[in-house]
Amino acid sequence: MVEKGNFWDFPAISSPKLPNKTLPIQPRVNQSVSKFAFKGATHTSLDDKGRLNMPTRFRDAFAQSNNELTITRHPHGCLLIFTRPNWESFSAQIEVMPIDSQWVKRMFYGYAMDMELDKSGRVLITPELRSTAQLSAGSEIVLLGMGRYVELWERQLHAAHEAKAMTNEIPQGFKDLAF
Repeated sequence: MVEKGNFWDFPAISSPKLPNKTLPIQPRVNQSVSKFAFKGATHTSLDDKGRLNMPTRFRDAFAQSNNELTITRHPHGCLLIFTRPNWESFSAQIEVMPIDSQWVKRMFYGYAMDMELDKSGRVLITPELRSTAQLSAGSEIVLLGMGRYVELWERQLHAAHEAKAMTNEIPQGFKDLAF
């Protein structure tokens, strides 16, 4: 079962056999892929065929998983790009979600595409995925490293979401951080 909390924070899985114990989610295919491999922002664009030229800073993590990745949609309007091992960890969490989460499962699984980076470090963003994120061939985009995955945003949509978030109060979880 999935612990109570904010789903979008990708919670750990609780074991029904070990009450009150949380099992950490670990990549199971290639343990050398750090779950915090992705960080930083890149502003770029899709090429005229709808391909993403993956920034060099992210390629090393994908290379550790044989350049295999999974791309899916997110309810906030962006795409999520996972290494295959990190997708498998995330997918395990989706699998155990209760029946009232079927639409969330449909969204993540229904649009998930297993892809590979080509020798030039590019990956095709399929027309189906582009349409869910308001992207087209040649779109200006923002890539955000988010630890275990990369978010791909249409640039203006990202700016609008970020501007709105900046007007909100700081979430409680961040108020206690020491900078």
